[in-house]
Order: sequence, then structure tokens, then C-alpha cells
Amino acid sequence: MSSIPESEISFSEISLIDSVGRLFFWRDKIYRGIYPEAAENVRQLFASGCLDELTRQNLFPSSRISAHSLRGFSFVVEHELIPVVTYPHEWSFDMFRDAALVILKVVETAARFGWDIQDCGPYNVLFRNSVPLYVDLGSFRPKPKPRIFDKGPDLVRLFWRPLAIWSSGDSFLAQRIISSAHVMMPDVSWWHYRHPLLRRLGRPLNARLARLSAKWWRRVARWLGHGRALAWLSPSLATRLLPIEITTRSPDLLRHSLAGLRPPASSPWADYHSEYLHDGEFRSTPRFDRIVEIVRSLDCASAVELAGNQGLLALLLARQTGLKKIICTDSSESAINRFYLYCRAHALELESHEIQAAVLDFMLPKTASRLALPARRFRSDVVLALAVTHHLLLTQNFPISDVLGAIASYTRRHALIEFMPLGLWDGTRPPLIPEWYTQSRFEHAFAEYFDIDRVEKLEANRILYVGRLKNSIPVRRRESTRHAELAYL
Repeated sequence: MSSIPESEISFSEISLIDSVGRLFFWRDKIYRGIYPEAAENVRQLFASGCLDELTRQNLFPSSRISAHSLRGFSFVVEHELIPVVTYPHEWSFDMFRDAALVILKVVETAARFGWDIQDCGPYNVLFRNSVPLYVDLGSFRPKPKPRIFDKGPDLVRLFWRPLAIWSSGDSFLAQRIISSAHVMMPDVSWWHYRHPLLRRLGRPLNARLARLSAKWWRRVARWLGHGRALAWLSPSLATRLLPIEITTRSPDLLRHSLAGLRPPASSPWADYHSEYLHDGEFRSTPRFDRIVEIVRSLDCASAVELAGNQGLLALLLARQTGLKKIICTDSSESAINRFYLYCRAHALELESHEIQAAVLDFMLPKTASRLALPARRFRSDVVLALAVTHHLLLTQNFPISDVLGAIASYTRRHALIEFMPLGLWDGTRPPLIPEWYTQSRFEHAFAEYFDIDRVEKLEANRILYVGRLKNSIPVRRRESTRHAELAYL
């Protein structure tokens, strides 16, 4: 057994509240040190065959008890490393729902082996390409009553309620509930949302009504045998006739309730790539062909696209380059949802690549204390930002140096960034361009962060700048990026 030098490891910043062990990184791999008081329980979990079955079903990352040791821990478990980490507030509608469904499947599968999970939270799920995996080894506990399904209420609070709000069209509130997903949505908050007319009664009385309602449904659930009495009903009939407080007591009915929720209407920019995508097939353009050719010539292993819409370019890069890891981001949730659904439907075709979708406003990224910033998690060999800088400069009024500095924070080596000389030109009316919006000013700002390799005019309103990241980072970039981070802490 080889001892791991403590000076060479780095502990995970979000693995603090875990009575079983502590996650850490060593030599580009991820491990979990197991505390002495939890050692026997974890050994029994491995011996039970539960983790083997979860891994076989693509529900849990491959894990094993390693031959390494670390001072202060009984033994060390090595986990399969998930290359790209995204957090729940960066998921699209279907990504969030798929995370709920995988946790539900983990609960059912673990129960067959006599185990349960304590924490159903979405932060315990990571996506390996388009496959959600439950990753919290420390959450497994022996289940005293394997036949009783009791995780329904937690899954409803953590997943079904925000998804139902999201499905109704209120994505603003839903995504802010998800952003605080370390804490379940309180029953009284859901009561106020569900019964707006009762808000006039005041919060104390509504809080009491919410508690009485929850108590009543628990009694009904016990009378129904925790959902077993509903087995004779078809899922579609049960979910139409019965409230969620009842259907949640049955895993099959809860699964059907989650599957029945539909994503809201698309945002205006979600259809930007639709003309190039038809029935699972997509066609390129001369502009994209040239960009793919340039990326291929850079000899990179990873790429991140900012404002990538439905991911047409990301898919072309996967098919036509040697890139192993490709991350497609966009601030439009509905566009990213379409990209995710395509990747999920074509998982076998894309399995040789690490392809990840993420909802991201790279100028004002959402984050929270102890969560790694997206620029750190998504940083790649090359960053691509096409047809986006003119919107940020002319519509949102960001300073040009801050825009290019934010883009630069996502790359280790190269950047491909388009400048739109005609600004917001729609192809018909003459463009309205401010005096300060010039190619020379853009080029000067680009040169702050990159050594310019080439400049090419791809179309009438698209000039592509290709550059290599400079070794020195301007002070203004560090300050502006820090301010954007603080805005969401």
C-alpha cells in the first residue's frame, strides 16, 4: 500500500458536510478518504454488489477501494473522474428532470440491495456527456424497510416543484429556486405559490395551513400503504386524478408525473440554428467549414464555445476534428436544452467525445460560495465566441476590454472571436453604428489579451480574429472578472 503525500493533494471545496469521508484530487484523479467510523459501512456497501449494479446501469461512476492510503483515513476510494462539472443552475429543463429521474432510479435499485440514500439533492448529480450520474458515496445507508418508498416528498420539494413552476412558464422563479437547491423549497413557500388567494390570511396562518396539509397527506399515504394501494391504477389516470402529495408515494407514479411536465416555450434566440438541423441531421455552412478547418489546424484537445446556441458548431467540431472534450454554452436555456436532447438521442454516435452542455451567461455567471467559477471549470485549449460581441457591446453596453477579458478567461491557448463590422445590421436597413464601434478599436482590445495569428473576413458582417493567449494578464481583466464574480456571491 502506497501512502499519498498530503502536500500533493487538494481537497474538494464543496465536500465538507460528509460524515463518511472527504473528496480530494491527486495526480489528475479523484479520491475519497473514508473516516474510521464509516469504514465498515462503506466496505459492506462495496461487498453488497449495490455499487456494481448502479455502475452497470450508468447510474453511478465506477469506483473501487484503492491500494493508496492517506493519513487520518481508514482507506481511500478512487472514483471515475467526471471531466466537466456543471451545477444545477447551469442545467436546462430536461437536464434537471433527468437528474431527478436518475436519483429515483438509484433509490429503487439501492433498495433491492438493502440500501438507501440520505441526500437526494441535485448537487449530488454530475453529467458525463448527456448521462446524469449520482455521485455521493457518503449518502448510502442500510435501509431498515426496503419495501417502503419514502423519498418521494424530498424529490417533490427538490425537483418536481421547481419543474412544475418552470413548466408553467415562470422560468425566472424556477431557476432561482434551483440556484438555492442546497435547501429544499419550504412547504409554506409552495403553499403561497399554489394558493395565491390565501396570502391575504397572512404568513403565520398560511404556515399553519401548510403544516396541517402536509400532516393530512402523510396520514393518507400511510392509509394507502405508502402508494402500494395505487398499484392497480394506470400511471396516466392516477397522475390526472390524484394530487402530487399522493402520487409521490409511488415511484412509478412519481416518475410519470415528472415525465409529464413539459418545458416552456422557446426563447427568441433558441431557433437560431434550427434551419441547419433537420430530423437529427445537420448541414454546415462555408463559414462554419472554415472555422472547423482553423480549429483542426490548432492541434487542440478541448474547446469551449460561448454563446453556442443549439450547438451546431460544437457538433461539427465533434465530427470533423480530433477534439476530445467540447463544451457548448449559451445563456438561452431553451437553446441548450435542444443541444442536450440531440446529444442524448445520439449518445452512441458521440460517445468517443466528452461533450457537455451548460446554460451560461459568461459575462455575468451565476455562482455561489465554494462553487468553482465556470471559467475555471470550462477552461479549454481553445475558446470560440462567434456573433456575440456586437450584442454585448451595442445592446448590453459592456466595455469592449471587459468582454474580451471575460472570453480570454475561458482559454488556455487559443481564441476565435468574431467582430461584426456592421453591428446589429439585419441585412435590410442601413446599419446604425456608433462612432466608437470600429474594427481598429476591437483589434486594439483583442491585442490586450491575445497575440493575433490571423484575421479573416468570413461574411459581409463577420470578421474572424484568431489569437494565442498572452502570458501576461492585464490588471483590468482580473479586476473586471472579480467584480462579475462578486455580483452573484
